[in-house]
Amino acid sequence: MLEYGAGIPLALFLPIAVCGFLVTEGLLNWREAWAKPALTVYGTIFIWYPGDFLMAGTAGYRIFTDAAINIALLQVSACLLLIRCFIPSAVARCTRGLDATSAPVSLSAAWMKAILIAAIVLWFMLLAAALARLQQHRNFDEMWPAIFWPPLYQQKVSMFGHSGRGAGASFIWAAMGYIQRLDYAVFGVIAVLGRGKIRVVALLMMALSWPYIFFDRMRNVMLAVLLPGVAAFWVSSTRPIVVKIIVSLILLLVLDHWFKVVLVYRLKADMGAFVSVHSMAGTRHHGLDMLKELCYINTFVDDGTYTPNFGRRYFAEAVNFVPRSLWPGKPDIGLDYAIARGFGANNRLGVRVTIATGLIGQGVANFGRIAGTVCVAGLCACWIGFLSRLWLQRQSVLRLLLFMLGLGITFNCGRDITLLVLFPFVFGYIIVRVWERYGRRHALPGLGGNSHLAPLENAVE
Repeated sequence: MLEYGAGIPLALFLPIAVCGFLVTEGLLNWREAWAKPALTVYGTIFIWYPGDFLMAGTAGYRIFTDAAINIALLQVSACLLLIRCFIPSAVARCTRGLDATSAPVSLSAAWMKAILIAAIVLWFMLLAAALARLQQHRNFDEMWPAIFWPPLYQQKVSMFGHSGRGAGASFIWAAMGYIQRLDYAVFGVIAVLGRGKIRVVALLMMALSWPYIFFDRMRNVMLAVLLPGVAAFWVSSTRPIVVKIIVSLILLLVLDHWFKVVLVYRLKADMGAFVSVHSMAGTRHHGLDMLKELCYINTFVDDGTYTPNFGRRYFAEAVNFVPRSLWPGKPDIGLDYAIARGFGANNRLGVRVTIATGLIGQGVANFGRIAGTVCVAGLCACWIGFLSRLWLQRQSVLRLLLFMLGLGITFNCGRDITLLVLFPFVFGYIIVRVWERYGRRHALPGLGGNSHLAPLENAVE
């Protein structure tokens, strides 16, 4: 057993060292198709696991035995190494038939303009649907301006709120919510990739749409909208690496400040918390909790409190897209673990709240300590392979946008591999495939192929 030193487990340095080695190797292979998505996955695991310990400190881990913590950290290290071992096979299978020496990324001004127009039209459609729904409220005249600037109304105005278990028409409203995230993320990506008027219009659409997302309690939704644009900045910008690091650090500081304000709002449920300069006094983050959850799962599996469910939770995640109105008995997600954690209740669900297990903990909950860790590594490698395929298909602007969106939502998968995170990407992929199959024959002049392409480093007017 690895013992503590100065309150810090020695095993903590193992995943840090492994991640450092893998990141260095990925940077040295930056031009390879797998490097960018692999680095994103490495960073996701590092932030959610060793990063949790570094952020929260030792206090939150005093309830666990040394063995539980060390096993968790060893699982993180093993997962990282297994991902790297699985990458060659996964990438080879996913990119079969594609040219690994694809030409540099190019952008078509006509394509960028068309995608922006389509995103704006979709925004108007979603807005119209939300306004039609809000008209049922007696305070409609006071509520609708808060869609554009939420602090105008005391409570958060929800455009597509729905029942948590998807009863009735909830599936439709949930789908609109995921499409909304996709649409808003596209504005951010185009603001980075576009130039001239295209960029100006994209920024204006961000100013109109993003406040609804950021004046809320759902930090993962904020990241789902923001991070694809950040990914586009890192991948596409020709600015020096020092500039990218400085810009990213500034953005990180702004997010840190804003998320502290969000924490206050989550406690008070009053939009005034967002505009009060004193609301966040003494507020601090308490970590990301996924390493703690992995320690909990290891402890529960060891003492028999929790028994791995042999893939039932993965199955429940996979069929989550089926409306409960069509399948009343659709399996719920994570109720058994919530009960093991002590959140059982005498209500319809049997729990007060469900708990995210974390990327690696999810595998352990399904298949146990060893097989679960291997399974998670395999799923991550497959995701890297699929994104590598999109990167090699980047001569299609739509595929390039999908790649950026995929990179951006990877971080949120650190809590769980779930369609609840992946739905914006899934809807985007469906839209792209439908266009590629049926839309090209009706394409506007200049949108039929990759003619008139300009290198990414040139301005897209």
